[in-house]
Amino acid sequence: MEKQTLTIRVSSGFCNRLRNGVGRGKMGKFIEEVVDRELAEQETNLAREYQKAYQNPRLLELARK
Repeated sequence: MEKQTLTIRVSSGFCNRLRNGVGRGKMGKFIEEVVDRELAEQETNLAREYQKAYQNPRLLELARK
């Protein structure tokens, strides 16, 4: 897999906590794993909500308006 560089700004306190807790050379991998897990959870929740809405005739009718 090709890697890309992503530059983000965080507070110095957060950066220090991350560096101390994870280690300097492991921050990118740690952030990628955490964000990937969160995105997967959000996608699952969204799919679940769509299924609920599809099964509810009143919500279906509201969505069509």
